[in-house]
Amino acid sequence: MDSLIEDQSCSSAAAAVSSSGNEPTTSTHFLLRPTSSSSPSEVGSSQEGSRHRRKQAPRPVTITDPLKKKKKIEEEEEEESEEEEEMDFSNMRVSEIDAYAARFNEQRKKMVLNGRKMKEEIQQIKEDLQEERRKYEMVLAVNKVRKNITDTAKVMLEQAEVELQEESAQRESVMAVNVALMRNQEKENFKNKEKDMKKAFEQALEEEKTKMAGDLEGEKMKLKDLEKMMKEEWDEEKKKLDDLEKKKRDEIKVLEEKKKNLDVLEKKMNDEREEEKKKLEEGLQAKQKKELEAEKEKREVVELELSGLKAAKENLHKQLEELQENRKGLQEALDNERSTSSKRMKDLEAALEQLTIAEAANEKLSGEAAETANALEDKNKELDLANNKNKELAREIFQVREEMRIQNGNHQVAVNTHNRDLLEAQKTIASQTELVNELQRQLEAANKKFETAREVHQLSLGPIQEELINARTANNRLEEQLQKTREAYAQKEAAHLLKMQKKNGDNQEESPTENAKKLENENKHLKNCVEPVERRNKELEEENGRLKKINEDLEGELERSKALNQLPAPIGNEEISRQGEDDDEDEQRPSSSAV
Repeated sequence: MDSLIEDQSCSSAAAAVSSSGNEPTTSTHFLLRPTSSSSPSEVGSSQEGSRHRRKQAPRPVTITDPLKKKKKIEEEEEEESEEEEEMDFSNMRVSEIDAYAARFNEQRKKMVLNGRKMKEEIQQIKEDLQEERRKYEMVLAVNKVRKNITDTAKVMLEQAEVELQEESAQRESVMAVNVALMRNQEKENFKNKEKDMKKAFEQALEEEKTKMAGDLEGEKMKLKDLEKMMKEEWDEEKKKLDDLEKKKRDEIKVLEEKKKNLDVLEKKMNDEREEEKKKLEEGLQAKQKKELEAEKEKREVVELELSGLKAAKENLHKQLEELQENRKGLQEALDNERSTSSKRMKDLEAALEQLTIAEAANEKLSGEAAETANALEDKNKELDLANNKNKELAREIFQVREEMRIQNGNHQVAVNTHNRDLLEAQKTIASQTELVNELQRQLEAANKKFETAREVHQLSLGPIQEELINARTANNRLEEQLQKTREAYAQKEAAHLLKMQKKNGDNQEESPTENAKKLENENKHLKNCVEPVERRNKELEEENGRLKKINEDLEGELERSKALNQLPAPIGNEEISRQGEDDDEDEQRPSSSAV
């Protein structure tokens, strides 16, 4: 700016020299008016010509805003009125004019430095925006990888369930084959024993008639005990089936409650959407599109959760139907066993009426029956163990499914919160970019005003006050945004604590090591989600400090401009050239003092 002023002054001096044909006498760039040689009529005509030239000078670039245009016109009118009452520099010394020019040049230098600082800050803000976009892309990539991991885990769980079902089916088939073989062996042994018993019966009918009555009574008591055992087993199985039905009903009730909660959430979402639509109608179209897209994503997430709950409900209904079918099959098997047991009772009574076996044969048969009963009991125990293992595996699979569902829900909630934080950060970034653009426009307007100040010869307080007001409003907006982000962060922390308490209540049945691992993973995830928000808050605070510094600088410049306005205005280029011509003419003519 100093070089431009000096070049213009030099060019005006050179033009004056070319018109007069002589070299300039003064060493400074600013030339003085003649004091004694020029007549008042000539001075008046020269002043009128300079005023006419000033009035005919082109005005600065027009402004689109009508209020600013009106202010600009009023300022120009005030400047023109002040120019008419302008001070005369004829009584001022060259040193005073040089000091005034030096002050004016220092002020220009400071304004140029401030403009450079603003440009550097704008570049830093743009670089920060690019870094945040990169971070957002990295977060999206991480979310995709997590989704892939969850999908693979689901596939592995399904494969494990299929393998467990196949193993259980194989075990059941093997056990059924073993039971059938044991029954066939028992039938063959029974037939052989019947033959032997018939032979012995023919030999010892008369000896065993008296003993058969007691034996019949003992066997009747054994049959009664067997019936009692069968009834007890049936009651236990019935109780187990009833417990399973109760559990399934409780699960269905829980699912219905979840569905009701989801309906309530949908209603709340609809209410929020209506409120946001009302707000969006007052705002800009771009914000409307962004918020509608976010609401669509939320709705899709809710619909996905509803579809998952519906699928779980259908699976539970299918499991209930399967359990009912199994119950019917068990009832049919029990009926068949009762019919077979009744047939056996009749056969045994007929055989007991016919049998009069020796005590030795009876003892052998009882020993063999005890051995077979022990073998059957051992096999029944093995079957019970296998069934218990299958039940434990089913419980573990159900627990794993619940854990995966909880983790997926937590992950989705965290992703949604992170997306909301990113959207809020994008909004703040957009507002900051708007502020930066406004500051750039204000800088350009200030530069234009400084350029026009060369012709106008006086700084105006209006644009600097507008810049101060804009900077203060920007500072207040940033402070409000910081408060909003802090409040949102506090709300999210409270919601997360509530969720963690609920999870701790749900996961009390699980092992402490698993709960600790889950809590550590969730804390890591939350730290990863919170770190960018904290960084953004720090960046916003730093930007707030920068804007405060800019505000202070602008206030200092305002005070300086007010002090400069109290000083006389600088001489224009046209006046300098005119003064140079007058001085050259005075040098050619003798002065009045010399005469």
